[in-house]
Amino acid sequence: CVGCVWVFGACAAKKFGGKLILLLSVFLWSISTVATPWVSHNTFALILCRVISGFGEGLGKSILNKLICKIIQYY
Repeated sequence: CVGCVWVFGACAAKKFGGKLILLLSVFLWSISTVATPWVSHNTFALILCRVISGFGEGLGKSILNKLICKIIQYY
C-alpha cells in the first residue's frame, strides 16, 4: 500500500520537517537493502526486510516531491 505510506510521509513531514523524515527514509531504505542478503535464508525475515525497504522508499518519494516543490517555490 504505497499510497498509504505516501500519505503518512507527507503528514510526518508536515509535523517533524521534511529533512528529518528524508533522513529516516534513507536510513530505513539503506539498512534494509544491505540486510536483505543476510536474511535471505529466512522467509519471514526476508519479507519483513522487504516491507521495511518499501516503507522507506515510499517515505522518500513523498518527501522528495514535497522538498522539490518547496525549492522551486523560492525561484
